[in-house]
Amino acid sequence: MNDFLKGPQMEGIPSEYKSIFSSQFTGNRSFQSNHYQKGEPMALNSRLAITSVLTLCLFNLLAGCTTTLLKDKTTPPMESRVHCSGEKWVDDSSIAVLPIPVVAFFVPHVDLHEFQGASVLNQCGESTQVINRQVSISRTACIPAGLSKIVTLGIWQWCPAHVEWEADVIVR
Repeated sequence: MNDFLKGPQMEGIPSEYKSIFSSQFTGNRSFQSNHYQKGEPMALNSRLAITSVLTLCLFNLLAGCTTTLLKDKTTPPMESRVHCSGEKWVDDSSIAVLPIPVVAFFVPHVDLHEFQGASVLNQCGESTQVINRQVSISRTACIPAGLSKIVTLGIWQWCPAHVEWEADVIVR
């Protein structure tokens, strides 16, 4: 290979390119590299980039934790109304479709308890008399409870969820 680097095909190439080209084939890594060497401190730009990526990941995790199951705002003629609201903690656990340890981390999970907004609002009264309904479920507590998924090798995850509801009930 060294004969190639000294031959007539290298004529007309600037010397700085010759040194880089020759170092690629001879193993001489004397030219400056953009890669970090062991023991060198990371550049400020790299730390900023890593911090930005981690911050965005955290916000994405927390932003998807609350889901509005049911929301409708209606304004019927003025009738006597009673406001109904409440909150409670529920079990929103899930189990792997294929419950094989470690493999369960990579397969879909199925909820053990299915929540529907209409069933929660039954505590306020008949569905025909309930207006301005809103039901939301927050799964923020599932993040620290995710340890249960690690302990069970991906088969089961315990998730305490917080359900809040409010509605107006028409009194007849």
